[in-house]
Amino acid sequence: MGPRQQLTHRARSGFSLLVAVLASLSCDGPAMQFLSDGAANVTSGVPLIELHSEPGLEAMAGAVGRDPLVWAPMPGIDSPVDLLAGAHVSVWFVEDLSRLDSLGLAAAERWVAGVANPSERIIALRIDGPQRNLSVLRAVYRHEAAHVLLHAATGGNVPRWFHEGYAQAVSGTWNWNDGWRLHFVLLRHGQSVLGDLDRELRGDIEPRTAYLLSYTAVATLREMAGDQGLFALFSELRQGKSFEAALRSVYGVTGREFEKQW
Repeated sequence: MGPRQQLTHRARSGFSLLVAVLASLSCDGPAMQFLSDGAANVTSGVPLIELHSEPGLEAMAGAVGRDPLVWAPMPGIDSPVDLLAGAHVSVWFVEDLSRLDSLGLAAAERWVAGVANPSERIIALRIDGPQRNLSVLRAVYRHEAAHVLLHAATGGNVPRWFHEGYAQAVSGTWNWNDGWRLHFVLLRHGQSVLGDLDRELRGDIEPRTAYLLSYTAVATLREMAGDQGLFALFSELRQGKSFEAALRSVYGVTGREFEKQW
């Protein structure tokens, strides 16, 4: 079975399929080449973005999925195309995320606009209500793309709080007017803030508060050593170092010392 046949075989009944090839990197981001239904082969070693959409959502999926800036360079990740060389990324556009539970995606709360399974390179985006706004949907798509790229850049060896904070920073949608929430949480939790964030992101804490904490922690690391610092951090993590050891190696601080600077 050839490459194109494999992709078509994986398409679900009732879903439309379009395959976007991240062909090269330009100054503004990756350039995409879209394969027609009759295309028999794809270029070896080039990432493929498979766009699957429910009936009636094809136009939205095409408009957002064709945006090359979603996969443009991210902090500490200069070349997403090289990082994903030869990989397939499946992106699903649906009205109800619960319909994709068989894809290995975590169950999503009703307020969630997108989910990702970074290790399997699967992204699902909800197109319903406010998410029909193209700019909002693009931001959600880039947020989930950041999860996929960060997993690839670190070998999956990164705390949950960093995953969420990094993706939120990359999406560029945070409103700093909510900064008072951060101070409230810091006062309530005392000194052991980062140590609790992973549990809070999986627990009952108000979601925007947990995301704000994660976002500001990642932003602080970026301020300390710029994007090159993040690049070095990702490299250390990809080699199997613990986050604490990588933090000491790249930034010269312990986790507790970083919390104090943050």
